[in-house]
Amino acid sequence: MLNDLHLLSNREQQIAEKVVQGLPNKLIANELFISERTVKFHCANIYRKLSLRNRHALIAHYYKAISNRDFGPFNLGGAAVAEPIPPNQRLNG
Repeated sequence: MLNDLHLLSNREQQIAEKVVQGLPNKLIANELFISERTVKFHCANIYRKLSLRNRHALIAHYYKAISNRDFGPFNLGGAAVAEPIPPNQRLNG
């Protein structure tokens, strides 16, 4: 997905970010000051552009993309998101 971001409009990137965060359409709509129907419209476009079937596939696609990258902070639509720390680098205690 991180390589596919150029396919999405700015608004679609914002909505994809919120979907990946696990927010339902109603809350996404409230946070972005748009209707829930508009969120569904943008989600359909996101799925079509990324050749995905639904929000679960979008989330899986996202995590698959970050698992193929080096660990460290990255940017998704303007918001910094921390990637998980590999088990061999975690502090015990």
